[in-house]
Amino acid sequence: MAKPKLTYVGDAKVRALLEAYACPVPLHAVRARFMGNIASPVLGASPLRSIESLWPDGLPTFEGTNEANRLLQALMSLWNHLARHQKPTKPFRFANTEKLASPEELSTLVVMRCEEVDNFLEGFFDGEEELEVSEDIADELDTFEEIYRLLSKVRDVLTNGPDPQTETGLPDFPRHVRDLSLMAEAQVNNIIQACIAWRRAAITSQGVKRRTLH
Repeated sequence: MAKPKLTYVGDAKVRALLEAYACPVPLHAVRARFMGNIASPVLGASPLRSIESLWPDGLPTFEGTNEANRLLQALMSLWNHLARHQKPTKPFRFANTEKLASPEELSTLVVMRCEEVDNFLEGFFDGEEELEVSEDIADELDTFEEIYRLLSKVRDVLTNGPDPQTETGLPDFPRHVRDLSLMAEAQVNNIIQACIAWRRAAITSQGVKRRTLH
């Protein structure tokens, strides 16, 4: 008998459950980590292991199986919901944000984007120290890491203030933050599609140049 599909319970319910079980990873980062693991070329990557990784010591303690099932089914429904973004017509999107009118709002957005990039990569590598991937995937990841470097630089300026030696000011930051945010989001989808193409090539036994990532 076919298993029933889990309908996504919605962001509000997942966020409430994560908070109820003291998950240290916020929802926007959970989404990114799951998406990275869904795209990952790591053999044996599994949603349950990705869910367990959200807590430092594994899954929290439950009072009963019903409570455990409620949390796991909600997170699995999120996983299934995100899996649809493997289709080019349904690209992955980062978490929505409000207006960017102040340095505080900009800082919040940049921190959020850095967390999303970090968690996408954590899910992608799935605990491996190095991965052997195609040249296309490696190139996309190189670009992604460069975007992350730029986002981190903006985050540091917004958090600590501009470097006196560069006299970097805030007027252009909203535009830069939006541009970098869009670039990072687009790069996530480029990585996803590069991984799908690599899997297809492997299935059809086509030769693909590989590179080891550290």
